[in-house]
Amino acid sequence: MKLVTLAILLAAGLVLCTPVAADYASLLQSGSSFDGSQGSFSSGIGANFVGTNPSVSYDTVVNGIGSAPAIGNAKAYLNGNFMDSSTISGLTSKYISYHQKVTVSGKIYEFQFSAHYHSGMFF
Repeated sequence: MKLVTLAILLAAGLVLCTPVAADYASLLQSGSSFDGSQGSFSSGIGANFVGTNPSVSYDTVVNGIGSAPAIGNAKAYLNGNFMDSSTISGLTSKYISYHQKVTVSGKIYEFQFSAHYHSGMFF
């Protein structure tokens, strides 16, 4: 099983965007697997941590070979936990949890999973 884990932790940034520095943290986990007797499996990850708008993307693809379908089981997932706290009290003021899982089994002609995350004040 192929597992890709990416963590983004940012704190006390965005001083140029807001008069008070914001404390926040983002944790992203994404992964995929293919267990089968025939087929093509690929996955990739991209990240940009430059500037005030970090972004992460994760893609996975399962295809057959030629005109024959892939045969087996494929799955992909994305888990995200995002926290924002007040710089005055230091308590968590916002918490978002996101979970997505996609599975397919049998004859797989084409399976694609894409996840994209963008953070920041301005995109």
